[in-house]
Amino acid sequence: MKLTMLDIEKMKTIGELREYPEDTYIFKQGTLGIEMYVIISGEIELYMGNCNNYLSLGKLTSGDVIGEMSLLETMPRCATAKTTTECMLFIINRRNFKKIFELLPTIAMRITKNLSCRLRQQNEELWILKNNT
Repeated sequence: MKLTMLDIEKMKTIGELREYPEDTYIFKQGTLGIEMYVIISGEIELYMGNCNNYLSLGKLTSGDVIGEMSLLETMPRCATAKTTTECMLFIINRRNFKKIFELLPTIAMRITKNLSCRLRQQNEELWILKNNT
């Protein structure tokens, strides 16, 4: 479930808008995550590995959320996020991320469902890969 502009409007006091040019790293695999991002416009590719050997996890667009896993687990980023077009992102830091759960439980539930959906899709892809070898 993607977040809507109405969701962003409800969160406007706990985050900030930031523009990123095409071909820009938002975050890199292995770095500590201190922010999550909601894509307002543009497209971002998530991938694991490095530029010589990588696995694309998919391309995300308006309404998608990235970076929330590091905030939930206080663990390093498990993937790299890079813009494929010019992007406008809504950014929420760790302290304000906690406020979403306290003040905006409906949005927190949507973020959690989004994460669950991505995990389910990746589990299905892993199952297919394992059974085709």
